[in-house]
Amino acid sequence: MDYIPPTKRARAFFIDNLLFINQLGGGTDLQQYIEQLENTTKFIDKFKITKNYSKFLIQNIPADPEALLSGIFQHCFNEAVNNAKNNGLEPEELSCTVTSELLDSDIWIPLRPSSQNTFNVLLNQFNKVSQSKKQAGVTLWGKPFSVNVMVVDKKNLNEQNNFIGGAPRKLAPIHHQIKEQNLIKINNNNDGYCLFYSLLAAHVRLTGNMSRSQFYDYIHSRFGSRGRFEKDTLELMEHVGAPFGQKEYDAEEWVSPVVDFWNEIYAGQFCFKVFIFDCLGLL
Repeated sequence: MDYIPPTKRARAFFIDNLLFINQLGGGTDLQQYIEQLENTTKFIDKFKITKNYSKFLIQNIPADPEALLSGIFQHCFNEAVNNAKNNGLEPEELSCTVTSELLDSDIWIPLRPSSQNTFNVLLNQFNKVSQSKKQAGVTLWGKPFSVNVMVVDKKNLNEQNNFIGGAPRKLAPIHHQIKEQNLIKINNNNDGYCLFYSLLAAHVRLTGNMSRSQFYDYIHSRFGSRGRFEKDTLELMEHVGAPFGQKEYDAEEWVSPVVDFWNEIYAGQFCFKVFIFDCLGLL
């Protein structure tokens, strides 16, 4: 009698299964490299918006962990979305930031719809920066780094208002915790570009060679500086790809490209960082 081998049961290696296994680094326990540091939810009444912040510390990963990074970032995003849902949010958009003492500037992915594959965008950007650092003899995983994920629920919003710079409109008074003479006051020209005016004015004041009177003339378009401030602002917007003519611009989306642009131009001279105080509406 001919030998008939026993029937083998097919294993469910569908494409999704294979991708999932590959993302997890071949079954490696990723949690040994990931520690959740923060899970907080904030409702910003002024803008009727709810945000969940999740922060993860990544450490003790092996050298050259490219195979693990995809799974690590995916784990952080999955946990952040779960944190948001567990806190009653309906995830609509998310953004993320990678911070490390080895980075000249943070890796920042601006707000994107939750349906988009944001973790792959982060992975590609991280690998790009990592390769650049490796050429200088630095490995980004040589020190712990943090992954910060913000999940946004905007279901109570009619329009996008969060961290917005735009044409003049009535706002609640802001009580700055700094001296009045240290503020740079921007006169909006009804063009909606005040976010970029503010960024450029701070940049010029800190890095330029202008005296106080020259700087005053520059931002107020006086005498020989007439029109220069507006012209330089439009050039900055063009460099970072900001479209002209919009009614308002979201700082969450446009501050990072401006900072990256300046850090590239002034590499080795200055390192730029911009802090946005969301609940106060300060930049």
